[in-house]
Order: sequence, then C-alpha cells, then structure tokens
Amino acid sequence: SPFLFCPTRLLPAPLRTLCSAPQLAAMGYDEREGLVINDREGDVGVTPQPYESAPKQVCCPALTPGAKIFRYSILLGCCLLTFGSYFSYDIPAALNCPLESLYDVSNLGYELLYSVYSVPNMILPFCGGWLVDRVFGIRIGGLVFCGLVTVGQIVFATSTSVAGELSSFHSGYYLALTGRVIFGLGGECLSVVQSTYCAKWFAGKELALAFGITLSFSRIGSALNFVIVPDIGEDNPWMATWLGAILCGVSVAACIWLALLDKRGEMVSEDAKDVKADEKISLSDVLHFPLTIWLLYFICISFYVSIFTFITIATTFFQYKFGLSQKHAGWVTAIPYTLSAVLSPIGGLLVDKVGRSLTWVLLASLLVTGAHVLLLLGEDSWQWDPWLAMTVIGVAYSICAASLWPCVPLIVQQHQLGTAYGLMTSLQNTGLALAPFIVGVLNSAGDSGNPCDSSTSNPVSGADKDAFNKSMVFFIGCGATAALLTLLMIFVDWQRKGFLNAPAGVVREALQAAEDKEKEEWAAQLDEEEEVVVKPDAARLMAPRSHMHVRNAYLMRVGILPSSITVQTNSRRSIGGGV
Repeated sequence: SPFLFCPTRLLPAPLRTLCSAPQLAAMGYDEREGLVINDREGDVGVTPQPYESAPKQVCCPALTPGAKIFRYSILLGCCLLTFGSYFSYDIPAALNCPLESLYDVSNLGYELLYSVYSVPNMILPFCGGWLVDRVFGIRIGGLVFCGLVTVGQIVFATSTSVAGELSSFHSGYYLALTGRVIFGLGGECLSVVQSTYCAKWFAGKELALAFGITLSFSRIGSALNFVIVPDIGEDNPWMATWLGAILCGVSVAACIWLALLDKRGEMVSEDAKDVKADEKISLSDVLHFPLTIWLLYFICISFYVSIFTFITIATTFFQYKFGLSQKHAGWVTAIPYTLSAVLSPIGGLLVDKVGRSLTWVLLASLLVTGAHVLLLLGEDSWQWDPWLAMTVIGVAYSICAASLWPCVPLIVQQHQLGTAYGLMTSLQNTGLALAPFIVGVLNSAGDSGNPCDSSTSNPVSGADKDAFNKSMVFFIGCGATAALLTLLMIFVDWQRKGFLNAPAGVVREALQAAEDKEKEEWAAQLDEEEEVVVKPDAARLMAPRSHMHVRNAYLMRVGILPSSITVQTNSRRSIGGGV
C-alpha cells in the first residue's frame, strides 16, 4: 500500500519489497534514525525509541581508550609534542658568543633573538585556547602550531648555514629574526594543545601525574640543550640549529601520532569528551580584578625575568666571570631546568599539603635574589659558586612554579580564570620581551664593551671585568622587587581577611564554598531563563489525524513498530520535522 510506511529492518523479508528506497526517501525515512514520523507542520506524531546498535568491533583492542597502552601512547606523544620546541628555544643561549660572531652583531642584537619570540606571545595567550577549541580543533590546531615551530626553527637553522655566504649586510641575522618570530607564533599555543590532549584522555585518570610528566619532560629538553649544544655548536653553530630542527620534526611526527590516536579513540569510545582548550576570555572582567591579582602579575614578571632572562646570558657569564669552559658553562646553566623537572611535582605536593602559598613565593624570591648576589660578588677562584647559585635558582624556580600560579583561582571567580591566566601569561611575555633588550643595552654600554669581543681562542678573555655587573644588578633588583611585592601582597590579603596565605585546609574550604555559591548563582539564572513548555490545546488534540499518524498506529497494532513510543506535538523538534 502506498500509505504503508515500512521500516525495512523490522519488516519480514517478503514485505521489504513493498518499500523501495525512493519511496522511503520521499516519505522522510532516515536509515540512521530508524523511523521518521511527522511529514508536515502541525502533525501530532510519535517517535520510537532508538534501536540498540551492536557493540563496536575494533581490530586492535590494545589501542582503545580503556587500555593502558593507549593512555601511555597518548602520554608519550604529549611528551614529544613540545620536546623539540623546548630544546630549540634556548639554542641561542647555549651559543651566545658563536652566534654574535656569526651574525656580526652586538649583545643587544643577540638579545633580540629572544625579544622577537616573546612579542607575538604578548597577544596569543588571549586567543590560543580559542583557536584550538573553536577554529582549528585539537588535531588540526596541533599540526598548525607544531608546523609553525618547525618552520621557524628551519628558517633559523638556514640563517646559520648561509650567514657567511649572503652578500647583503646582516641578511643572515634578519633571516634568524624572522625564524624566531615564526617559532614564537606556534611555541606557546603548542603547549595549549598539549594540555588539551592530556585533559581529554586523562580526565579522572591520573591527570595530575600526566601533567607533571609532560612538564618534567619539557624541562629535560631545555636541560639537554645546554648539555649537548655547546659541544657540537661551538665551532659549527649550524649543526646545533639543524639538530633542533630535526627534533622539531620528531615533534611533528608525535603530533601526527596523537591525531591518529585521538581520532581512533573517538571512533571506538562513546566516553570521549570534547575538552575546552581554555576558559572563556572576557576583557571586561579585567576592569573588576582586585588589587591582589595585579600585585601577583607584577610578582610574576619580576621573578621570571630574574631567571629566564639571566639564562640567556648565563653561559657567557660563567665563562667570563669564573673561567669555565663552554662545555662546563652549559652544564651549569642546565641545573635549574634539571632540578625543575624533578622538584616541580614535589613542590606542588608540598604546597597542596601545607598551604601558605605567598610564604612560598616570598621564599623563592629571596632565594633567587641571594643567588644573584652570590654570582655578582663571586670571584673567578670560587669555582663552586656557579654550581651552588644555579642550584638555589633551580630550587626557587620549582617552588615558585608550584605556588605562584595556583594563587589565581583564590583571587578571581571561576568564570574569570581564562581571562586572568591569559592576562598573566601575556604580561609575563611582555616582560620577557623587554628584559632582554634592557640587558643587551646594559652589556653593550660604557667602557665594558661586548664580553664576546675577542681575537683570542677564549671568546671572553678580552672582556672587561665589569661587563656583566650592570646586568647582575638588574637581576638582583628584579628578585628584590618580587620579594617586596610579595610582602605587600601578604599585608593586603591579611588586611582584607583573605586566605591567600592561609593553611591548606582553610583554602580548600574557602574554594568549595566559593564554588557552591557560584553554582547556586548560575542555577538561579537558569531557572529564570527556563523555557516554558506550551501544551497543545484541546482543539488541536481533537483534530483529525493525518495519514502518517494512521500508518504508525496500524504498524504498532500489528507489532511492527515498538509499543514504547513518545507523543510529540512540535514537528520542528521531532525527527523528520518539516519534511
């Protein structure tokens, strides 16, 4: 019968021929949904319960989200995803004097290699998560940002290979700056992709451990740079830069591997959840931030400038000040990153157990200030000063990383976290963009000259003894500023009866209370905006039933349609509405 609607999966074999594919398509039948009922606006129809599909069969059960080998594979991919970028980022620091000689630039020109990296990241932290979440997606976004890192490092490596052959003045140096800018466009956003992969596949299962391992592996990449690069790049800088490009290529391979695993995991798992790459960014929230969050921002800038910017000149400083070889200077410079890889998880656990976050930040600021004072006053005969000072800096770096950033949720509301962290990262990169420029000016100013200027075999033997003193005073000032701001923040928090410096138990109770309050506010708002369900009036219910309704009733009576069906009156929201 032309009025008989035949779901082919339910009809006996002899009756299936009555319903051809064109007839079913014309009637609005969808094989994926099993049954389409309403065929015109206003019909009162029924929607059957969805059919139960057979369990998904996979060819390799070991590579399913529930298997440990799948999660370990994801974790390995996340570790390798940023390994190349962290290794390559500090290659200029490991080859300070060789690069200045290669490009024929001053110390200021060398420091610009770091400044141009940070300039794009003064803005990108605000939109990196949005790009991953809304524009590219995690898989395409990872490939885009990892590709930018690799292309930038290849351009930088190319500049070291052709610097002496280009006829134009400083052409190789400008090519290097271009490569570092491209490298910076992908470097920070790639970390967002890494965090998103971890949150997606380790949520509820060893998430903290996964984040700790990936962070430690990244720091190991930075440490290996200072151990390996001075040996292979002192006479041939191009070898070190191309090694960085190769490792960035390994990161691209890891990114492809992660994308394939992520795609497979989504196909075979119904539990895979889309994870937001970042919280919502709202610039209007900045106007309502309290004084304590701004103090925290300036502490962050001062503290990280005193460490990261110092590392950019550390190898040359240790050669000049303490007479270390290029190889040993690289080893000493690697100490903070090595200690951070080991101590950061321990520091986080300690802060979680004890609390008193601002006290830990104050301790870290005082430690880093004392380490710079020790380096400034040290003599070349004190061979253990660099090792001791860099160990103290490594401990301070680990403590601050575990105590400074977790203060943000204690100050702003949960829906403002994205804006708060985005602004914090942006300001941090602003400081890291300006500080190398300042250090370059200080190192090149006055009669001290450039510490890398020398015609002898030792690249720093001809430098004036005061070449780095002004820079060290600058770093001491940054550390002392962080300590003073922390003291001011402790006083303000105490005066306002806050809990930034409270014990861990008090902090947990306050956070739980704040979260419950915010949930209640959101629930009240949703209740006000709840849609009113309009029930059909009696006249509509008594209207003559359509031929589609008659067919469905007949199929139910003869047992072809299941009896557990739901009456719907809004055809636009039902399956097949508007057909």
